Amino acid sequence: MSVLHRKLRRDLWAAKGLLATIVLLIVIGIMSFVMFLTLSLNLDAALQTYYSQCRMADFWVDVEKAPLHDLERLNQIPGVAETRARISFPVSLDIAAADRPISGRVISLPDDPAPVINQVLVRSGGYFTGLRNEEVLVNEGFARSWNIHPGDHLSVLLNGKSQELLVVGTAMGSEFALTIPPGGLPDNRNYAILYIKESFAEEAFDYQGAANQIVGLLAPEYRDRGRLVFERIETFLRPFGEPQVTERDDQPAHNLLTARIAQMRTVNLIIPSLFLIVAALIMNILMMRIVEQQRTIVGTLKAIGYSNVSLSQHYLQFGTVVGLAGGLLGAALGQWEVGMMLGQMRAFFEFPRLEPEPIPMLLAGAVLLSLAISTIGTINGVQQVLRLSPAAAMRPKPPSSVHRTFLERIGGLWKRLGFRWQMAIRSIQRQRVRTATNLFAATMGTAIILLVLHITDAITEMLSFTYEKVLVSDVDLTLQDEQPYETLYEVQRLPGVERAEPIFSIGGTFEHFLYSERGGITGLLPEATLTVPRDVEGRRVSLPSAGLLMSRHLAQKLQVREGDEVTFLPTKGNRDALQLPVARIVESYAGDAVYAEFGYLNRMMDEDDTVTKVQVKLKAEPRALSELYLALKEVPQIQQANSAKELKGAMEENLGALNIMVTVMIVCGGALFCGSMVTSTLIALAERRQEVATFRVLGYQPSAVGGLFLRESAIINTIGIVLGIPIGYQLSWQIDQFMATDVVTLPFVISRSSYIWSVVLGITFTFVAQALVQQVINQFDWKDALNAKE
Repeated sequence: MSVLHRKLRRDLWAAKGLLATIVLLIVIGIMSFVMFLTLSLNLDAALQTYYSQCRMADFWVDVEKAPLHDLERLNQIPGVAETRARISFPVSLDIAAADRPISGRVISLPDDPAPVINQVLVRSGGYFTGLRNEEVLVNEGFARSWNIHPGDHLSVLLNGKSQELLVVGTAMGSEFALTIPPGGLPDNRNYAILYIKESFAEEAFDYQGAANQIVGLLAPEYRDRGRLVFERIETFLRPFGEPQVTERDDQPAHNLLTARIAQMRTVNLIIPSLFLIVAALIMNILMMRIVEQQRTIVGTLKAIGYSNVSLSQHYLQFGTVVGLAGGLLGAALGQWEVGMMLGQMRAFFEFPRLEPEPIPMLLAGAVLLSLAISTIGTINGVQQVLRLSPAAAMRPKPPSSVHRTFLERIGGLWKRLGFRWQMAIRSIQRQRVRTATNLFAATMGTAIILLVLHITDAITEMLSFTYEKVLVSDVDLTLQDEQPYETLYEVQRLPGVERAEPIFSIGGTFEHFLYSERGGITGLLPEATLTVPRDVEGRRVSLPSAGLLMSRHLAQKLQVREGDEVTFLPTKGNRDALQLPVARIVESYAGDAVYAEFGYLNRMMDEDDTVTKVQVKLKAEPRALSELYLALKEVPQIQQANSAKELKGAMEENLGALNIMVTVMIVCGGALFCGSMVTSTLIALAERRQEVATFRVLGYQPSAVGGLFLRESAIINTIGIVLGIPIGYQLSWQIDQFMATDVVTLPFVISRSSYIWSVVLGITFTFVAQALVQQVINQFDWKDALNAKE
């Protein structure tokens, strides 16, 4: 072992406490980098493999009923590579173990296995047999939730008739990687995907030689020009009912999955960057201090023949060891976290294979990134070594020039501060790099804490606003097709029902100049109490006698203001384009809601008090909900029953996982506070050993000495907290804008308690860091420090 290697080993051991803090910051940064990027790449790769296996469609087209021989001509449209016609309908299931009606969707598949578009992967059992028509493949997530196996029977309501279907197997399809019921959240327990034979579907729904849905692939050269192809498809299919085209980007499962992947990559840009920047800055401070402390040693080594190259390599190796330790440990922990995260995601995602696949290039890149960060942190120290000549290095460093601080020029104020505060202020001004590093860490630590507290505030406000102010029904009943107004009275007579209100909903496309968005209009009674449109302040907004109430998120996407007219192209009923005024902009955090008066919307659609959904308020009885669910099993007109309270409860359960994330992120923010402050203070303590020892000789207790350093930290962290609040505010707003989707929009709200907690936690982390520093001061050998080293 060479002399420099032995010196390196001793230096590393001597600075082990400081280096451990820097390594911790690098570990957190690299762990976050590896975790989020590997997670997003694993999900994306699994999704693309899944799409390839199932031949995932590029588009879906819904029509009322179209002959198969006409649909075959779709393949002749320029830009269409291949299409497949199929039959798809909403259905209801009667599960004996369920205390409620279960809804789902039935989709036809070829009688014999074939590599068709949107084919399924059989997971257990087998494909359809030729023994009977009444066979079904059940999506794996639903089957697992209800313990359904091949050989079991399912009672399914098909076209108003109850059918006993034999389960021949379980399957999964890429278009349902997330099982999302209409207008709901992912739910593979209360929503089923059933696959039946084409011949059986034609017979059950009276669709011989016809279909109501087309799935297709675009020619590669038209992937970026799909809109042109879709317009041609719509024109061709219009005689068979207003076609409703859904691009892959708008397909619910794909949209939600890709949004989640994009969010992970955005987080990957923010969190690791903060920790790695702080680690590099602290490494820079430490190396400058080590080189300055070893001036005489450097001069001696140069004098006896060691070159600048060998000494530069020696000090770069110092950073290399730190970077390698942080990189390897961070990469390993990040990969382990990927496995933990994917384990949780398997409960929601239906993938044939979703494993934490290590990405060697990414892991190697993470280690190289760590090495680069630590190397950057050592560069100034190396440059200082190169500038030292043997003669200059053998002499003590001349005192640095100092200037009066701004406060010193205010004589009266400066004298009132006392010498302890004066020392702290002078130290802050003279150590500008160290001050800037600590200030940056405190600022970003506060910003991170405020951001995660805002997310909790936003979700709490979203749930409260949505389910306590706007959607206040107990159960929403979606009807099979459109029903007459008298259906409302039938629902009111069901057990457990105290009050029922009708809704008329119509789907379609909103257009405003060059902007176009898919959506729908919800028709409410003027005196409705179970769905109450509200403005941003939470005040009730009355329904206009003519015109629409449009959610702010949708209005922004369409560039619509109050008083503007939008074009609405309905998908059912009267399909003429409607010019509808936007009377008011309202708030909606659960979907892009658009409201209209019940009678007005019926008139616009040439309907006569038609009802598509009924909202129910239950009696204040313990068994009201279970009695209603039991009765609904005998009502074939009910397609789906959703409990707003159950939806809210499911989202509140997810808040448990959110609270874990919030805790982790707050700890990360605290690591920025403590890591930077502890390291910088310990470096300052090492530089001022004789000064500290002098105070001890003069009779100052360790707590009084620690108070000197606490004052510096208090000043810097106070400024950092003050600066971090507006930065956290702006960061929260940016995150909200990025995370807004057609399903959920987070309200931009930061409670007073979040501001207070951000400050309190910042102060707490300051004292936690000071407690660690105080332990070092308590063990300080002041006698040794008084010995002259030169």
